[in-house]
Amino acid sequence: MKIFFQFLKIFLAFWIFFFWIFSFSENTFALNFSQSYIDVPNTRDDYDYIQDLRKKWIIDVKENFYPDDFLTRAELTKIITLWTLWVAYDKIAWYNSFSDVFENDWFYPYVQSARYYHFVKWYPDWTFKPWNDINRAEAMKIILRATWLDLNFESWHFRDFSADEWFTKYANTAFEYWIFEWEIWKNWLPQWIFLPQKKVTRWEMATWFSRALSLSEY
Repeated sequence: MKIFFQFLKIFLAFWIFFFWIFSFSENTFALNFSQSYIDVPNTRDDYDYIQDLRKKWIIDVKENFYPDDFLTRAELTKIITLWTLWVAYDKIAWYNSFSDVFENDWFYPYVQSARYYHFVKWYPDWTFKPWNDINRAEAMKIILRATWLDLNFESWHFRDFSADEWFTKYANTAFEYWIFEWEIWKNWLPQWIFLPQKKVTRWEMATWFSRALSLSEY
């Protein structure tokens, strides 16, 4: 009988410890998503967009988001790949066509997967330029392709590029869906501009991607 009670105490202690650990883990998990990044206070205009991507596991759950840092081509490709595929296929050998992307690079599986599904393509010199800061034209193309929004081929007559540019359909689509802010006021008149070569910050990416996802049926 004494052995039985000792076993019972050990058994109960084990389950009490198990439920305590489970409760702690569950509360920690909930806390991670109830709070935002240290550097993204809820007074920011982009707070809800960043939180949306955070809750969807599209961006890393860490202490800081660095919203004003520029986004590289590799970083955006990872974000898009994780959302659309949930897993990166790193064994697509015959699509290993970028001369500057190697198997030991952290972004290798994401770039390979994105290339396989035609979210990204190479430059004329067969490079991907993963460390380059991505510009607005490139980012909008990748985001719209990944969210499968219908593209608008009509011309909206932006003032800062011609209608025959490769990114026209992406700028037009983003304009139609109000995914990005396209107006700059000058002399009390709105100027329809896209600024295609302007670098994209992390908060801009989060805003555009969250808006596109809210419109997408994907």
